[in-house]
Amino acid sequence: MKCNQCGTEYEGKFCPECGAKAEAESPVNPSQTQEQQSAQQQAASPVFNVKPAGKRAKKPKKPIYKRWWFILIVIVFALGIFASFTGNRGERTSEKIDWSEIVLKDVVPEPPSKKGTLYENSDEELRVDLDKVTDSQYNAYMNDCIDMGFTVDADKTSFSYEAYNADGYSLEIKHYSDSLNLTVNVPMELGTITWPTGTAGKLLPAPKSTTGKFDYEYDDHFSVYIGDTSKSDYDEYVTACADKGFTVDYEKEEKYYSANNAEGYSLSLSYEGNNIMQVQIDEPDEEEKETETSQAEEKASTKESGEPDKTPDDADDSAVDADGLRTDFKEAMDSYETFMDEYCEFMKKYSDNPDDAGLLSDYAAYMAKYADFAKKFGEWESEDMNDAELDYYLKVQTRVNQKLLEVSQ
Repeated sequence: MKCNQCGTEYEGKFCPECGAKAEAESPVNPSQTQEQQSAQQQAASPVFNVKPAGKRAKKPKKPIYKRWWFILIVIVFALGIFASFTGNRGERTSEKIDWSEIVLKDVVPEPPSKKGTLYENSDEELRVDLDKVTDSQYNAYMNDCIDMGFTVDADKTSFSYEAYNADGYSLEIKHYSDSLNLTVNVPMELGTITWPTGTAGKLLPAPKSTTGKFDYEYDDHFSVYIGDTSKSDYDEYVTACADKGFTVDYEKEEKYYSANNAEGYSLSLSYEGNNIMQVQIDEPDEEEKETETSQAEEKASTKESGEPDKTPDDADDSAVDADGLRTDFKEAMDSYETFMDEYCEFMKKYSDNPDDAGLLSDYAAYMAKYADFAKKFGEWESEDMNDAELDYYLKVQTRVNQKLLEVSQ
């Protein structure tokens, strides 16, 4: 079997290289470019928390998916895709769900709705979308989950609740409009590990605990989950890694820390909850090192020529337009809105004539637009919005929401 995500040949339920779950291969249109095919796979994939195994790209900055504004955009986009393709077009059919047939039925309370779509029902995971769940029903169900013991490392927002129970089962519920998404995972299986002694392992302090599980392990990069680690143990480990020199371009949150060291190694730490933390270290990016060297040489050449350097204030001023928006932020938001416009137009055509084979070319163009939109968001590295950017963000989101409502009716 070939993995749809990375192309690795394997047998079993999960790809040993990237961790993707085995599924039937989707047909690929030979006329599509590689970039369009990759974007198509991303747009078609559900938005779930997946922890892939195998080598991952260097993360010198906090991942864009951890930024609140991008999470909201992804949610709106996913819901728009979901509503348009499934709400009125019959590709997602709600079914009656018999809770007695749910394998993990004894772990969580029975939800208020009996209709929806069951995506996963195994002894390892439950994943289901339930229809016609009101706000009051969602809040009552969340309280039922809390009463049933899901209170460990709880994280609550206005539309979601995540927590573990004492046995290590993880719960995630999300409520959008009248849909309730419920995900339950069994406890992570941990064993006794030996801290890596290779190049990457020597750069980091060994954690207190020897209980864990490796995602992957190589001489110059690895990813490992460490158990028996409290939040205070995690905080101490963050400090110890900083003392080891991982302070370059650092970003720190309550449960997340990322930084480089002087040699360019990239470290990512996260407290997963339930006394588990993840440690990931990646080797220096050769392409980035070449870029940094080129920039340093250019700066040295500028000084030799006698041209004055820009001050940080000068650089910031040149990157802000007359409306107070940073140019990279505005480009990202405009790319997003253009993409959603293209998507809505495509869905209108599909609604009028779903059997039109000519829509394939429109779909290819739509996926190319998706790639451009994703690229622009990836290039925007700023963390917080100023007042002008927040106002612009809300206006764009309002326009997008209105278009999605129109196309889904």
